[in-house]
Amino acid sequence: RGLFASRPIHTGECMLHVSHDLMITPEKLPEEVTKLLSKDVSAWAKLALFLLAHQKKKETSAWAPYISCLPPFGSMHSTIFWTQDELVYLKVSPVYRETVQRKDVVRMEFAAAENALLLCPHIFGSRVSALEFKHAYATVCSRAWGIETIKSLALVPFVDFFNHDANCRAMLSYDEDRHCAEVVSDRDYATGDQVVISYGQLSNATLALDFGFALPFNPHDQVAGIWLSLSEKDPLRDSKLKLLHSHNMQTCVTREGVDTAGSSFSLQEVKSKAGRGKGIPQTLRAFARVVCATTSEELDEMAKFAADTDGRLARRPSIDKTKEHKAMTLLQTVIDNRIQKHEQAALVLVSLFLLMVKEIAKAIVGGELRVLRSASAWLKQHSQALLQT
Repeated sequence: RGLFASRPIHTGECMLHVSHDLMITPEKLPEEVTKLLSKDVSAWAKLALFLLAHQKKKETSAWAPYISCLPPFGSMHSTIFWTQDELVYLKVSPVYRETVQRKDVVRMEFAAAENALLLCPHIFGSRVSALEFKHAYATVCSRAWGIETIKSLALVPFVDFFNHDANCRAMLSYDEDRHCAEVVSDRDYATGDQVVISYGQLSNATLALDFGFALPFNPHDQVAGIWLSLSEKDPLRDSKLKLLHSHNMQTCVTREGVDTAGSSFSLQEVKSKAGRGKGIPQTLRAFARVVCATTSEELDEMAKFAADTDGRLARRPSIDKTKEHKAMTLLQTVIDNRIQKHEQAALVLVSLFLLMVKEIAKAIVGGELRVLRSASAWLKQHSQALLQT
């Protein structure tokens, strides 16, 4: 599936525009249905209900030419359709937890909308199953755009038929003067070329969860869930927590209200060993410096430097190279532990026979492994340089 140029297209040319009237927004759900929905029902669920209602109308729907081209039931590969046995192959990736959370959200959305579905058989048919709702919901997740200009989530017919190219700069935009969504080409196309756009700077984990595919080499891959925390045995734990919180470096709190004294960070690929390690967040490095501090005087120095500069805590590398080396070594240890788990997962995937699952899982795990290795390599070189100066 995809869109192809029927004639030559030039850079800067508008390839497609859709008027606001043809865009599908939650407000276009029949009022009869809307009245039966609680305030907890999201815009995503409302668009899913819209699709279900118009699928019942078939060719009598004004949006039939568009809706009839949407993926048929059972044909989507989003990770929310993976079985638990298949999801296990992604357990090393944050997308595993995100998928479980998305499944829970869909179940709750269906429960919240079920009364409206049952009371409006003339709109939705005699019975809409949880799986049918899940398919409609996943369709919306893979095709709806959040359009800030109109402050609404919207399905924009046929724009979502463009395939994604991670290196493309063409994206959906909204023209307020003409009240339409449009896509402007970022390159020249010859007749017969597939025409592509960017869905955004999305990692493979996000692509797999929302769209059901992943890229063999995704420049926007990242690794979430890099966890650092203060030790419960640290005599400075309370002082460090107070310092972190007073500089807007929040720590995670459990549902029971217990402060974990830890925080989660995301890594992006470090492109060069010789650079400054762009891809390893400064906030992560700062947290590591606080974790590794051993005296109250160090904490006071961090607070004073933050007050004298831009207010951000521990953003400056420690003047004491040994202490900075300790903080960077801590980060490398955390990252190397993640690398080991990802390498084990990658080995398991080699023997997997489920082709679609295997290709998506390999792209996710492989992309995250590439990011982790790049960060580890930079930290190793940087730590060695600290000891040599």
